[in-house]
Amino acid sequence: MAKWQELLKDFARLPVVTQKAILNWLQETDPATLPEDVRAKIWDGLRHLVREHRFFHDAFWALPPDRVDELDVIEQKIAPADPIIRSKWLFGHGGDRAFGDTETPYEERNQMQEKAQCEALREVFRAKGLPGILELASTVSSSYVIGALVAKLGLVPEWRELLPVKLLPTQGNAYDLARGYTRARIVAEGDSFIAAIPLEEWPQEAVAEFTLMLDFNKKAWEILRQRKPQAEETFWKRVSGYAGPVSDDDLEESVKCLLKAGRPFVAVDALSCAIHGKKKPAWNLAADVLDSASITSKDDSPDRPINQHSIWELCELMKYLQSDPNADQERLSILEWRFLPLARHHDFAPKTLHVELSRNPKFFAEVIEAQFRARNEPRDKSQPPDPNRQKLAEIAFNLLESWAGIPGTRPDGSIDLSVLKVWVEDVRKLCTASDRLEVCDLKIGEQLAFAPADKDGTWPCEAVREILEFVPTDQILRGFDCAVSNKRGSYTKSMNEGGEQERALAKKYSDYANKCKVSWPRTALALRRLAESYEAQAKQEDESVEGRD
Repeated sequence: MAKWQELLKDFARLPVVTQKAILNWLQETDPATLPEDVRAKIWDGLRHLVREHRFFHDAFWALPPDRVDELDVIEQKIAPADPIIRSKWLFGHGGDRAFGDTETPYEERNQMQEKAQCEALREVFRAKGLPGILELASTVSSSYVIGALVAKLGLVPEWRELLPVKLLPTQGNAYDLARGYTRARIVAEGDSFIAAIPLEEWPQEAVAEFTLMLDFNKKAWEILRQRKPQAEETFWKRVSGYAGPVSDDDLEESVKCLLKAGRPFVAVDALSCAIHGKKKPAWNLAADVLDSASITSKDDSPDRPINQHSIWELCELMKYLQSDPNADQERLSILEWRFLPLARHHDFAPKTLHVELSRNPKFFAEVIEAQFRARNEPRDKSQPPDPNRQKLAEIAFNLLESWAGIPGTRPDGSIDLSVLKVWVEDVRKLCTASDRLEVCDLKIGEQLAFAPADKDGTWPCEAVREILEFVPTDQILRGFDCAVSNKRGSYTKSMNEGGEQERALAKKYSDYANKCKVSWPRTALALRRLAESYEAQAKQEDESVEGRD
């Protein structure tokens, strides 16, 4: 059997003489003599082969049309007698490619597929009734579609044959079939169908599932509250954040209900979907959602995995809050602090905290204190680190890493020296008192690396040069040099390029140093260090190329 499957899979690549031999054997074989499982697998291979080569008939590797027609005749002859086996491929992934060809519009192929699905369901129902439909649904991935078509075709007019028993998650594929059936009946028959269902007598889980099939709006929630109020909690614990477009009032109510049900990340989905649809949810509502999400671990929300898309949505919500000129700045600062790990992503910057760092020397000193031990603070290596202090240090690290600003920056991008100097003096006093002056100077130097150039092209700007001269430590220069080097980021070069890029950087910083050496010798020293570092790297790159030769 495995041999036949391989032969059919590679049929188009086989020599013509081998293809004819296979066709002769298949034409002469009586399907009734084959075991059912073997017959079904050979037929499935033939079906796939015929449809693939008809769909891609203009591909260079496609079989000649007459050869495909021969295979089609054999496929029809060898098709299994069981309509369920013959039909299940129609309800799998990629079934639409079995109809038309590459030039057939997608919508038309879908219509052709649906027509074939309807014919198949009628045949299964005629042969095996509803049990046959349920058996078919248990073997396919699109049982929801089967349910919707069963309703559309009127094969099961009496809903009691499926509902409410099958409308429970414990029913497996029959559950999806029942959902598709229910939704199709609601769409087709509207309020009359809903009113005919005795929801008051149904189990609350089934009522919740039925309500999930209604349009997501206040009308559905009121039906639930009036006819089976005890099912409302189950409903909100199962509803999706992408359940559908809602009005502004309905959005607020649904988000509050999701928060009450302990599903803040689903509420994030709902708000993100609404904002994408150009709605403007209330600022406090969005803040409440983020506030709840910030204190909910992924283990507390098992039905909503936290993934890259979740992170993007959280970033978008933070940006939405930040964009409001009337935002509660104090609350926004708290939320930015909680979500600082998101600052590792390009989609989010804690702007309010960055402004506070530039404005408030005490806050900067507190962040330094949170991240680093005091110089003379003893460290007991025998004890594990305090997890709370470790988490605080990580947050402080993320904040400083995300900050690319300089205190005293004017709206036009220039630096006000008087403001910057006062900030530096105050920060150094505070960090001296906390015994963290060395690391403080290092971090100040790192921030100064983001300086703009003067109008004449001299870099860094004069205000930053004055600070590098004013602070008499080597730490500030080392922090400056390290940050400038790191700003280069990732880069690429050809195999035989050598150190051309590094020599260009060395020249750039050497030229900067020459402009500064008279009036700002410490700045010139830092720039010469950078130039010498790049010269050394250029030499290493040249030697690497020579070694490859």
